[in-house]
Amino acid sequence: MTNISKEDPLARIFAHIPLLFSLQIAFISWPLLAQTGDAPAPTNVEMFGRLARMIVLNVAESAKVFPGDTCVIAIRASDQLEFISHFVLDGFRTVPVTVVGNPEVAASSKAIELQLVSASVSYGRPFRRSLLGEKRLGRTVTLGFSGKVTEVSSGELGFAGLITRSLHDTVDVAQLDRIESPAIPATRGEVPTESLFDRFLEPAVIIGATGVIVYLLFTVRS
Repeated sequence: MTNISKEDPLARIFAHIPLLFSLQIAFISWPLLAQTGDAPAPTNVEMFGRLARMIVLNVAESAKVFPGDTCVIAIRASDQLEFISHFVLDGFRTVPVTVVGNPEVAASSKAIELQLVSASVSYGRPFRRSLLGEKRLGRTVTLGFSGKVTEVSSGELGFAGLITRSLHDTVDVAQLDRIESPAIPATRGEVPTESLFDRFLEPAVIIGATGVIVYLLFTVRS
């Protein structure tokens, strides 16, 4: 068997090509692979809708509101957050219960009173899931109601208290304009200021890593 000399330039090139090729593929494709399969993030309004349904189910369970019950529902919220009231009503209709506006319609109905006390969106510090990946934010959407449920005929209290629920996920910074609603302040959150590393050192690391790949490519080819 013929041994190839370590000084043979062709041998040196072919010895490095597999590693260099692997590095290039990993460097280029990893950010794409890391984000493949991500579904579009729900808007903040949609997140409020999910939370409203969660709260409805919690109230229904605590107050023993059963499918088929007749309910008189009063929801108090500001004009800007009136859309959340519609989410709550839709949630009760999916229990399902019959929603009426006058307790005299059914003496055996339950009276549900809810007051919206909190609706907010907050974001965490921007981060990347990979070296060249999109910047992302942790998102927390919170919704809270105080209220009570009583039997119309007897006045018996079935539930009274405060219910607050939150949902957490991550979203692309570039998607903030899509997921927030300019006309609804509650759907907007403040993005934390980026650190010194995020603003200056991280770009330098990316540029340096790119330079190393380019240097290795031309070194091996030479």
